[in-house]
Amino acid sequence: MALVGCIWIECCAGLSYGFSIYAEAMKTCFGYNQQQLDTISVYSSLGFLGGIISGLINQCLPAWLVLFIGALHNLTGYGIQWMFVSGRLAIPPLWEMGLFAFVARNGPLYYNTVSMVTSVNNFPDNRGLVVGLMKGSVGLSSGILSTVWKVLFPNSDGFSYLLVTAIVPPTVAFLVMSIVKKYEPVNCKIGSSRTMKYLALASAPMVTLAMFFMASSFWDGQPLQAEVQRVVVSL
Repeated sequence: MALVGCIWIECCAGLSYGFSIYAEAMKTCFGYNQQQLDTISVYSSLGFLGGIISGLINQCLPAWLVLFIGALHNLTGYGIQWMFVSGRLAIPPLWEMGLFAFVARNGPLYYNTVSMVTSVNNFPDNRGLVVGLMKGSVGLSSGILSTVWKVLFPNSDGFSYLLVTAIVPPTVAFLVMSIVKKYEPVNCKIGSSRTMKYLALASAPMVTLAMFFMASSFWDGQPLQAEVQRVVVSL
């Protein structure tokens, strides 16, 4: 259950990969030139430095609290950016927009630190495989979140993607934070061998999902999107 919770969290931890979805709309709305847009991207990239802080905090605090801190960064950074671009707040100076991009980028670092460290501690004999699962989940996160965005906000501009990234990852973190923690690992050889097989099986859905995203890029996804929306509404 802890591993599944970590995978869910990592599926929301690649938010920076979706910058291009709303970058052009932001450029048009605020009148930014390409250099100003690149400046915001640099602020966001500097958020990677927060990984040092998240690692130190993870050494001192329980996993659920580290996830909570990450969720606050996530909700604050992306939420306020969405309020700016949706007109709910006045257009900020460039440095202020960059600052919130920096804060937003810190949130996924807390998710990634907790998921990676917890999984490695829980599966010491299968570190390589669980790290691969975590990194693979991060790689799929942008595709997963963009699909959720297209289903919830069809035919909308990229600004609504900011709302999805502000709400969905913190919600997932709050739902699984109680089960994402360190457990006593299985050290016997038989247990380790079985765990290896189960982890390999756990990789299959991730590979299938990756292949689906690759295949879906070659056809028009509107019929599939409409069908998903119809199912959601019926539920």
